[in-house]
Amino acid sequence: MNKKISIIASIGLLLVGGLVLGLTLSSANNFEIAHGVECSYHHGYHYEAKDPDMNEAGHKEFWACCVCGHQYLSQPNGEFITQDDQYMIGIIDEHHIAYLPPTNYGGGNGNYWITDPFDEE
Repeated sequence: MNKKISIIASIGLLLVGGLVLGLTLSSANNFEIAHGVECSYHHGYHYEAKDPDMNEAGHKEFWACCVCGHQYLSQPNGEFITQDDQYMIGIIDEHHIAYLPPTNYGGGNGNYWITDPFDEE
């Protein structure tokens, strides 16, 4: 009889432990939804504009919120610290909202196109 009660008590503890774990994970997910997507007051970094040159891309001035992960071209409501580009997490590629291509992007060399005057095409 005591063995039967011990097994039932163990199963009960496992169920209660699973319920507590499930509620904890659910709460963490709700926190992420509440504070990770619907951020009403942003906290993060501000990056000054960087002009592109002949070989290196640049970017427009932008703000990145560390709470919701969104990035903005105009300052949203919140607190931002101006950060140097060398400390930027991630990269700014052609899909980023603030991306500015190098000035020779598309085959040109600045404002001039390189051509062969002897090419007879």
